[in-house]
Formats: sequence, C-alpha cells, structure tokens
Amino acid sequence: MIDNQWRLKPLPEPGVVHKLKKELGISKTLCELLAQRGIKNYQEAKHFFLPKWEDLHNPFLMDDMDKAVDRILYAIDNHENILIYGDYDVDGTTSVSLMTLFFSAFHIPVEYYIPDREKEGYGLSDEGIQFAIQKNIKLIITLDCGIKSIDKAQKIAKAGIDLIICDHHLPGEELPIAVAILDPKKPTCNYPFDELTGCGIGFKLCQALAPYLNQKFKAYVELKNYVDLVALSIACDIVPINGENRILAYYGLQKIRKKPLPGIQKIKELTDTERKWDIADLVFFIGPRINAAGRLKHAKYAVEVLTGQSEYLQETTDFLNESNAERRHIEQKIIEDAYLFVDNKLKVNNHDLNGIVAYQSDWHKGVIGIVASKMVERYYRPTILLTFSNGKWVGSGRSVHDFDLYEALNACSQHLEQFGGHKYAAGMTITEDKLQDFIRDFELYCQNNIQEHQKKPVLEIDLEIPFAKLTVSFLQTIERMEPFGPENMRPRFLTKPVRLNYFSIRNEKHIFLRFQQDNYSYDGIMFNIEDDELEIRKNWLNQNNYFEVVYSPELAMDKKTEQRYVQLIIKDFKPLNI
Repeated sequence: MIDNQWRLKPLPEPGVVHKLKKELGISKTLCELLAQRGIKNYQEAKHFFLPKWEDLHNPFLMDDMDKAVDRILYAIDNHENILIYGDYDVDGTTSVSLMTLFFSAFHIPVEYYIPDREKEGYGLSDEGIQFAIQKNIKLIITLDCGIKSIDKAQKIAKAGIDLIICDHHLPGEELPIAVAILDPKKPTCNYPFDELTGCGIGFKLCQALAPYLNQKFKAYVELKNYVDLVALSIACDIVPINGENRILAYYGLQKIRKKPLPGIQKIKELTDTERKWDIADLVFFIGPRINAAGRLKHAKYAVEVLTGQSEYLQETTDFLNESNAERRHIEQKIIEDAYLFVDNKLKVNNHDLNGIVAYQSDWHKGVIGIVASKMVERYYRPTILLTFSNGKWVGSGRSVHDFDLYEALNACSQHLEQFGGHKYAAGMTITEDKLQDFIRDFELYCQNNIQEHQKKPVLEIDLEIPFAKLTVSFLQTIERMEPFGPENMRPRFLTKPVRLNYFSIRNEKHIFLRFQQDNYSYDGIMFNIEDDELEIRKNWLNQNNYFEVVYSPELAMDKKTEQRYVQLIIKDFKPLNI
C-alpha cells in the first residue's frame, strides 16, 4: 500500500552480535539477523540452523497427558468405540487425518466426525453428539476444538461418553467436563511450548501413545510418516514458527518435498510441481484446496484425500480443486459487492470510516472471512462482514495492527447473541432486530478507540543494508534460516538511495523493476497492485530516477545456465529527491 508505515527494527545488543560473529565466523549482518530472532550464542544458533527431531519435548510434560493415554489404552483393551472429532478448517482436517492414520497403522478401528460448517458451525454440536450415541461411542477425542464447549461436554457426560479434549485455543474461566484436557494454554499446564496447532497437540498425543502401542501390537509406527500433516497445519493456522513448531515444520517440509502422503502428493500435482514447497506454498496452494471442502461442501472430502483412503482418491482430489475454483469465483463476487457497499457508504457519509460493517443476505457464509481479510488490505480498518443464515446474521471479522477486535465486540456484546475469537479475528451471531444497533455501536467504538497510527499498515524492516551485501553466499545462509513464518519472517531490507534503470508493468498488476546502487544492479518484482495504487506508482517511476526500496532478497535459478542469482521481492518503494 502507498501509505505503509516503514518501521526499522531496533538494532540488537552489540555485545551479542560480536559474540555471535566470533563464535560463528559469519558476517555482522547475518549475526544481527540472528540476534533479532533471539539467538545469543553458538549453541542456540546450532539448534536454529539444524533443528533436531530429538529436541521435541517429552509429551508427558503436558498436563493430563498421562490421563489421556491411560483412557485411550483402556478403550483399546476393552474394544470400545472411539470417535475422532475435529474442525472443518486445515488445522482440524489435518488433525483428524493424523489421528485416523495413526490408529489405522495399528489396525485400531475409529470413527471420525467433522461438523457441517453451514448447519452446525464450529466445535462440538448436538448433531455430532447424536452421531456418537448412534454409533455406541464410548470415548470422543476432540482436535482443534472443545475447550469452550461447556454445555456440549455436559451433554456428552450425561450420555455416558468420556471426553478427551485436544485444543490449542485460550480456555475460558470455566473448563469443560473431560477425562483429560490437553491444551498448553490451560492455566495449570506448564508445558514448555504453548503455540502448537490443534494438529500439533494431536501429534503430541500420538507421540505419547506410540511406545505403548508399538509394544502392545509388536509393531513400529514411525511418527515422521505424519509430520507433513503437522507442517501443513502450522503453515495454514499462522502460528509462530519457533520452538517445537520450527522442528515439526522443518521435517514436515522435507517430507512434503520428497515423499508426502499420497493425498498431499495428489494436491501438489494439481499445481506447479517445480515449486520449492515452502511455508508460503502450503498457505497459498495446498491450504485453500483443503479449506474449500469445508467452506462450500463438507470437510470429510478433505479428510478422505489427506488420509489417502478413498478408493476414488484422484476424483476426490479433483473435487477439492474444483471446489477451490468455485470458492474463488464466489469470493470475487463478494469482494466486488463489499467494495461497492463500503465505497457507497463513504460517499454518503462524506468522511473517513473508522470501522467497517458490510452485510448482504446472500453472501456465502464459508467465504466471508477471506473477504474480510481482503477488505482490511484495501481499507485498513477493523472490518466485519455479515450474511444471513438460519434466520440470523452471522459474521466474520478481521482487524488491523494492534487494534483488539475481540475487545470491540465485547464492548458491543449486548447486541450479540454469541461471539468468539481473538485480537485480530473473530466470529459473531446477531439477531435481525439487533443488527443496526450493533453496527452503530461498533462503528462508534472504533471511532472512539482507534488511533491514527493504527489506520496505516506497518511494514517491519529488519535492517538497512547496501546492495553490495547481496551476494549469493549471503542469500544461501539466509535460506538456511527457513522455514519462514511468524516470529521468523523472511528478512526484509531497506536500501537507499537506488537508481531506477528500468521498469515494466505486466498483466496490469505486477511491476518489474531494475534498481542500481554503485556497481550493483538487481531485478525486482512487486506483485498484485491495486489499480489506483498502480497509477500512482507508475507516475513515480516516470517522474523520478532515485528511490528507497524495501524488499526481501531471494535466490532464483537461471534455467539456461543453471546458475543461481539474486532477485528482489519488492514490498514497497518511495521516490527520493536527490
């Protein structure tokens, strides 16, 4: 965006940088990048660059893990029916797939259940409980849900069914009735890492069960067989990629690149198989296809693909791909409607909006969350989109930097039938008679509480460096800092002044540029620029010779020479008067 706030991170403590440089023998710039990521010495750097499977924590450090293992072993010994209950998003479907595959490896029969997004909504549902009763289930294991299902847990207990909850969301003041609750965010849990995904919690349960089941069935099931599912959940749930998540993502990406589960391989084949398959590729190419099933049809199709157990695996994978294409078409129509809604409101009000609520009765419930994110990118305001479903308005909201959306909803809670979420994303249900009151109070809350600096996106920059530092060997070391993601983003640099040598606009939304500083010249790409912004940037490029530029450098391959070279993924640039 044109009005990005550029924010250089503080330089790390010089003593730490000097120590790292002495111990590692690498450049000062690389040491500064490591120190910014909390790495202070050789040992920590070693763990960072070379994640080790053996460094995963003992699963029994998680509160209630012993109870969960004992109850599952009892169920297996007594041939009780077990139900795996998950959510309909990527984290939920990978969780269910992981647990199903794990038990299947020991020939332990299990059922699984995922609620219908449209009819049942998130978490434990009455329909799911009824399914368990009909199947004579004696133990339900929830994954990526359950921590706030107080009422549903009581119903499950009254039905004579035991419950194990595996969740990673923040609990409320009251915990549900359960044999065991595996959630590192639980107040009584002192597990060393509390940012696992729902699938990650399921993985820890499998890690705890594996030695007992291997011994019981005289088998050996390798947990690394399922780590690609965990990596997929880490990428798509946008959790910090540090601690255990870094280890699991590191090994999961290796497996996805070399020998993924058959279902993931099928999805890979639907896209450009020459991709590197990093975290971003999982987010943009695999995640949406898995999510599309739950958004438009039913998430069970995603589980069928991820477990590779459908006899029609290719057909089901194609169905996911078609659902994703349909989702994109629906999404684009809602985007157009929502942009028009807000632009008309801006004209009528004749002033800036501090918060946005857009609604239309026929928008698709499964897509409005994605569109809310697009709205934040365009208008950079706390945004809620609402559609009419089952006689009520249901919505999804997204927020801007450092504005607490959950607190905003809490301030308007008298108008909400129910709501939940966190600082940057939330969902809500509103009755027809409360809609306008909610819109009025939400917009008023935003007007009174949003700060001017929160109305512009923040572009975090690691360091200011000259082009001279962008050598292939420098970039090779940066590549070893992968996997990139929250808490370990791909480094962004600022360089100035740079001279513009060339630019072109392709597909009416991408700018290709060549910048030079001293004797160093690099090609760069800036992707997917909005029409109005594109015109402004085109004028800059036509009228100016010198710029300051923010970018992430990457290594690309020249297919003819098979030589690697440096290219810039440009995040922003501004003209300089020289």
